[in-house]
Amino acid sequence: MNTRRIFAFVSRGSLAALFASSLAPLGCVAATDGSVEDPGGEGDALTSDAYYTIEGVQSGKCVGVSSGSTTPAAGVDQATCDGSNQQQWRLHAIGDRTFQLTAKHSGQCLDVSYYSSDDGAGVQQWPCTGSANESWQVIWTGDGEVELVAEHSGKCLDVKDFSRADGGTLQQWSCGDGPNQRFRLTPVGEAAPPPPPPGTGSPLAGKTFYVDPNTAAAREEANARAANDITDADLLNKISSHAQGVWIGDWSGDPATAVSNVVNSAGNTVPILVAYNIPGRDCNYFSAGGAQDAAIYRNWIDGFAAGLGDHEAVVILEPDALWMTVANKCDAVKDNLGTLNYAVQSLKKHANAHVYIDAGEAGSPQEIAGGLKAAGVYEADGFALNTSDTYDDASSEARGHEMSDALGGNVRFVIDTSRNGRGRGKDQSISDSWCNPEGLGLGHVSTGSTNLDRVDAFLWIKHPGESDGDCNRGNPNAGQWFQERALEMARNADF
Repeated sequence: MNTRRIFAFVSRGSLAALFASSLAPLGCVAATDGSVEDPGGEGDALTSDAYYTIEGVQSGKCVGVSSGSTTPAAGVDQATCDGSNQQQWRLHAIGDRTFQLTAKHSGQCLDVSYYSSDDGAGVQQWPCTGSANESWQVIWTGDGEVELVAEHSGKCLDVKDFSRADGGTLQQWSCGDGPNQRFRLTPVGEAAPPPPPPGTGSPLAGKTFYVDPNTAAAREEANARAANDITDADLLNKISSHAQGVWIGDWSGDPATAVSNVVNSAGNTVPILVAYNIPGRDCNYFSAGGAQDAAIYRNWIDGFAAGLGDHEAVVILEPDALWMTVANKCDAVKDNLGTLNYAVQSLKKHANAHVYIDAGEAGSPQEIAGGLKAAGVYEADGFALNTSDTYDDASSEARGHEMSDALGGNVRFVIDTSRNGRGRGKDQSISDSWCNPEGLGLGHVSTGSTNLDRVDAFLWIKHPGESDGDCNRGNPNAGQWFQERALEMARNADF
C-alpha cells in the first residue's frame, strides 16, 4: 500500500501569510521521499489515508457523526471517545497541508453546511465532492495540538459554546485562542486505501459484453423478417442486438456445462451471467423453484463456478433472494444469507469473476446493507439493483449510494437498465406495478463506462420482452415471451 507521509506544520503566526499567499509554501524544504519537512520542529507527521480520532482539547471528547448516522447532512458533534467507526476519520491529503476528513462508518466527508462563510455555520457529513468546504488545513499550535481550518472560509472547527458535554455540536467560527478550537489527532490502526475519485474505478469500464444470439428476442426478430414484417423486426433488433443476462438455473442441466458453454461462446467478450437457483426461490411465487436445500445448492454453485474457468464474466447472484430473506418473506428462505455467502466465496475463487449480490428494491438501505454484510458483500465486487424492475437510473443510483454509505462508502454496484428508460410505467398506483406494467421503455444498453460515482455498470440483467408472470391479468407465465410489451419497450427506447 502506497501512503504519503505529510508534515502538517503551519503555525498560528503564519496563518495570515498562508491565506495572503494563496497557500504558497512557507519556507518548506521538499524532501526526496515526497514528504514536506517541518523546519520549526513544531508538528508531527500525518499519514495520508490513515484513520485518526479528533479529540477536543477543552472537553477531552471525540468528534463524530451524531448517533452514527449514515444519512447525508447528519450533524457532527462530540462524545466520550469510544473507538467507534463514527469517531474515526480518514485524512486524505489533497495538498501539502490540506486534507479531506472522511467518516469511517459512512464514507462521507466533514463539510461546512451550504458552503457558508458565516460564523456559527453548522458542520455535517456529506458525500465527498472535493469542494473547498470539505477541505481542512491542519494548523499546528504547539504541544501536539492543531486547529482545523476550512479552506473555503478560513474559519476554524469549533465546539459550540465551549461545551464539555456529550452531544456538544461542532460549527465553524473565526479562529481565536480558545481551547474549543484545538484538537489532538491520534492515529487509529492501519492505513486505509484512498477513496476512488467519482466516476472512476469500475473494473468493467471499457469492456465489451457478450451478445447471446439465441435469445427469444433474436428468435422473434427472425420470425418477423421471415414474414416480411420489417417494422416489428427492426424494433425487436433494438433488443436482440444488445448484451443481456444469461440466466442459469434448475432448467439449465449441469451448471458447469451450461456456464462453460456460455463463456466459450463469448470468446473475447464478457458474458453477463445470472445465478438463479437459491432454495425457496421467489418464495414459491411466479418464479418458484430452485435447489431443494442448501447442501444441493452449494454443489450447484460450485459447478457454476467451475464452469467459469479463467474466463472473465459478470455474475449477478440470485435476484430477490437477499431482500426476501431480510424481510422474512417465507420460511423457505430464512437461512439463505449463509448460502449466499458460500456462493460468493465459491465464485470469487475465480479471479476473473465480477460478482454482484442482488440487493432487491424493497426494505430500508440500512436493513439491506446488514443483509449484504452477512452475505459477503465485502468479498464480492458489490451489489446489483433494479434487477427485473423499472426504477429510473437516478432513483437506483440514490438508493445504491445509501446502501454503499451504510457499508462504509466504497462498496460499488451495478444497475439493471433493461426496461427503465421511462421509469415505472403507467401502473404505479396498483400493487403489482412491478409486474409487466404498460408504458415501459428500454434503458441504457449494457456498458461498464457510466461516469457515475460507485456505479460499475449499466447492465441488461432482465431480458426485455420476457414476462414477469401472469400477474393475475392473463399475461404469459414468468420467463415467456410477451410480444406486446417487447414492441412497446422498443418504441419507447432511450436510444
